[in-house]
Amino acid sequence: MAGYLTGIMLLTVLFAMSIRHMGTIGSDYNNLMNDSWRQLDALQTMNSAMMEVRLSLPEKPAQAQVALARVEYTLQHYLTLKKGSLPDDLVVLVAELYNFRQKVLEELAGGIAPADLNRSFLSLSGRLRFEVERARGKTQVAEASYLERINQLLLLNIILAPLSFLFLYYYGFMLTNITGLRLRRFVANLQMINNGRTNVRIKDDSRDELGQIAAGVNQLAEKIEKGYNTPL
Repeated sequence: MAGYLTGIMLLTVLFAMSIRHMGTIGSDYNNLMNDSWRQLDALQTMNSAMMEVRLSLPEKPAQAQVALARVEYTLQHYLTLKKGSLPDDLVVLVAELYNFRQKVLEELAGGIAPADLNRSFLSLSGRLRFEVERARGKTQVAEASYLERINQLLLLNIILAPLSFLFLYYYGFMLTNITGLRLRRFVANLQMINNGRTNVRIKDDSRDELGQIAAGVNQLAEKIEKGYNTPL
C-alpha cells in the first residue's frame, strides 16, 4: 500500500511540476511579448514623429521642434527598453538620428540645402524600418518558441497520463495478486492448525496488518502446541 501511495504521490508531483512549468513559460512569454511590443511601439512612434518633423519643415518650425524633441525622447525610451540586449549595429540608428537632428537644426537656422535634409531623412527612415522589421521578427520567433514549448509540455502530459494509468493499474493488479496469494496461504495454514497440526506456522514476515495477524496466530499455535505436549 505504501508503494501504491508513493506512486500516486510521484505522479501527482510530476503533473504539478508540469503545470507549474507551463505557468512559468506563459509568464516568461508574456513578459517577453510586452517588452517586444513596447519596443515596437517606441520605434513606430519615433518613425511617425520623424515624419512629422520632415513634413513640418520649413513652414512650421515650432511644430518641427516639438516633434524632434519627441523623437529624441522616444529614442531614449527605446534604448532603456533594450537595456541588456543592445545589438552592435544599434549605434548606426543613434548616429543617423543625431545626424538627422543636426540637419533639422541647420534647416531651422536656414543654413542647409533641402537635398541634404532629405538624404538624412531617407537614411534614418530606412534604418527605422529595419529596426521595426527586426523587432517584429523577434516577436514572431518568441511566439514560435512559446508554442513549441507548450506543445512539448502538452505532448509530455498526453504521454504521461496513459503511462500513469498503466503504472497504477499494473501496480494495483500485482498488489491484489500478492495479497490474494498471502491470504490463500494464510487460510490454508490456519485450517491445518484448526485440524490439529499445531506445529504448522504461517510464514509471513511482513509488518502490515496481515503479517501482524499471522504473527498472533503463530504465537497462539505455539501455546497450543506446548499445552498439548505438557504432561497432566
